[in-house]
Amino acid sequence: MDPNIVVRTPRTVRLLSPSPQTGSRWVAEDWATRRRYALPLEAVVVLIRCFKPRRFGELLRYMEADVGIPLSSARSLLGQLLKASLLRDATLPETPREAWINHVQTEWPKWGWIESAEYHVATYDYQFVSSDESGLKEALSRMNRYAADEPDLNRSKSIKDAVKRIPMGAPKPADAPSTFEEVIAGTVPVGTLSKDRFLAALSISFNYTGTIPVPWKGAPLFRRTSPSGGARHPSETYVLVRNIEGLPQGWYHLDFGARVLELMREEKVDSAELVTLFPATYGRAPFPVAAIVIVTCVFERNMYRYREPRTFRTVHMDAGHLIETFELVCAANGIRCFTQYGNNDQAIEAKLGLNPLEEGYMLACAVG
Repeated sequence: MDPNIVVRTPRTVRLLSPSPQTGSRWVAEDWATRRRYALPLEAVVVLIRCFKPRRFGELLRYMEADVGIPLSSARSLLGQLLKASLLRDATLPETPREAWINHVQTEWPKWGWIESAEYHVATYDYQFVSSDESGLKEALSRMNRYAADEPDLNRSKSIKDAVKRIPMGAPKPADAPSTFEEVIAGTVPVGTLSKDRFLAALSISFNYTGTIPVPWKGAPLFRRTSPSGGARHPSETYVLVRNIEGLPQGWYHLDFGARVLELMREEKVDSAELVTLFPATYGRAPFPVAAIVIVTCVFERNMYRYREPRTFRTVHMDAGHLIETFELVCAANGIRCFTQYGNNDQAIEAKLGLNPLEEGYMLACAVG
């Protein structure tokens, strides 16, 4: 390459240092191509140096003299960075897409919309499969390709070392004994929160009601009383019991695929810790809290099929459908509930033993 050519790191490229998100690696994100690259440290040095335009020959000399890379290796590394568009000819004008990305990422943060800007750029103009016959064929073709690489088996979660498993049975209409009109009108009187009534509300809200066979290599999909995109059902449910006769105090997981409530461990959590964990849910509940229902999301379960950035929107809809069903069922049973989202996510995930990159907290509902 001509040593007089001037190169620079495009403004659409962002460097991420080692972190829980990237592991032990440096990563380059290119917003223009929507691609990520793992980088050796030498490449990181080059990209940082090229935030300002540099002549190719000067860059080679710098890498050899100051970074300690043999000239042949330096040429090879620069060639790879150019091929990946992580370096570019600085004399060429930005493309319209690059100019638009830079505008969004410059202007939106002025209003505090940093994450919104990143999400907008990542999802803008994404090409989805259509819902007509050709689109359905393409979707099935994709699922067959995915399943050939890895069978589609992730349907529900079970705690292998659970202390105790409480059978819940299949959901049934009697689990919601009041009519929808009575619930909406608020005429169902509040009753005593018993173990049976609580388990019935959990069962009809979260347990599976049936299965759907799949035409690719994988386990049957579940149905529940709430809808879920593609019947993926990424939401999992946990319960912290404080004061329900017949249920030991402690942390539970609801295995909706087996219809059992699994006691993970007995633990008495005092009010001070509950305020720290659930400041919005426990701290604001307008009644004595007997239990807290927590909804999380297993991201992989949804993203196995929907491998595009907007998948992250739908998991919030999934959790919202489930908790609204639970609130209606609680009302039908004369059970008080109070749902909030803004709690101590990281502390809750730590209590539940979750890796937040695999399964994350979504919301919590106080019950009494």
